[in-house]
Amino acid sequence: MKTVMQSQMCTLSKFANDMKLGRAVDFLESREALQRHLDRLECWTITNGMKCNKSKCQILHL
Repeated sequence: MKTVMQSQMCTLSKFANDMKLGRAVDFLESREALQRHLDRLECWTITNGMKCNKSKCQILHL
């Protein structure tokens, strides 16, 4: 999973049983790229028998 995210300038941080996906979003292309990464991460979790806890998902606006 790490190599997939590195190629698109996305940060994937792994914790004990959590992952955090991050990217600066300022243009439409950035938003679309972030959504693609989220979709790929969701597919990866399903393939590996994990679940996404959507209640823990947040957006940080600066």
